Amino acid sequence: MAKINEEFKYQWSKTIGFFTHGKDHIISELINKNGMYYVSEKLDGSNMAVSTEGYIASRHKIIATTDQVTKFQSLSLEHVIPLFDAVNELHSQLKTIFFPHYNFKVIVYGEFMPNGTASSKYDIYNYVERGYQPGRFYAFGIGLVFDAITENVKADVERIFRQAFLHCSTKQEAFYLAPIDWFLTGLFYKIGIDCVRLHSEQPLQNILARSDLMNPFLQRQLEGYIFTSVDGRGMLKLKIAPAKDDYFSVFDCETFKSYFNVIYEREKPFIEKCMGPQARMEDHYGRKLLPQVKCEIRAKIQSKLRSLIKLKLVLK
Repeated sequence: MAKINEEFKYQWSKTIGFFTHGKDHIISELINKNGMYYVSEKLDGSNMAVSTEGYIASRHKIIATTDQVTKFQSLSLEHVIPLFDAVNELHSQLKTIFFPHYNFKVIVYGEFMPNGTASSKYDIYNYVERGYQPGRFYAFGIGLVFDAITENVKADVERIFRQAFLHCSTKQEAFYLAPIDWFLTGLFYKIGIDCVRLHSEQPLQNILARSDLMNPFLQRQLEGYIFTSVDGRGMLKLKIAPAKDDYFSVFDCETFKSYFNVIYEREKPFIEKCMGPQARMEDHYGRKLLPQVKCEIRAKIQSKLRSLIKLKLVLK
């Protein structure tokens, strides 16, 4: 039986970020490959996990069990405790329908929402207004820990969860992670587990060129996004930490601009067609759309390429 303050053995995978030091070449390569990805919002909460073994864990430690419940970050876990039943129900359904011949544990991972955010005492991303409540848990994936390591296990996991990947294995067990997708979203809602919202399933370049996704990010209306490969190749994180003096300054870095070169070159003919020779872009903070741009042209740019223009043309 797990005990409070024990190390959490089955931690969620660390995610490569667009600004992770030394990973520029990996990000650029993935953008060039332009694979298919799911998009979900990255919530600024605390990583939490609920297991069929009867414990709740933060990223690194066991923080509560079915026998001993404590507070976490000064908040009650009263809304998380009922998830023990839901996680057991999820295990039962997976066992009955998909994995009847295996013994395995299920862990549901998610964000536990604090008062404000994890990085601020204020609700800077308007989570409450958008339906994310303090003290609640919002799932973003599951872990499956099998006590057998066979090709059959691998094939069956990938057949059910095409986005799943083997996180680690030993002689005794295989530990798979399955980030959220449309199928998992349906399972969560069916058994009463709230989850983060999926926005899209598209090629990566298309995602990065979507103004409806990038504008809220650029305007600091959310912390960022998680991009999950649909074929089990892992996850990417688009997140920008606020700068102390000018939190748009990060967009000036050459690394960030280079990520969008591929997209810009693909869309360059459209941009040049839309923009007259006298037209100018928005200013550094995206506050101006100058009158030289005709209304119908401006509408196209706003709907399709506003974020791209801000990143590539203004910051070149």
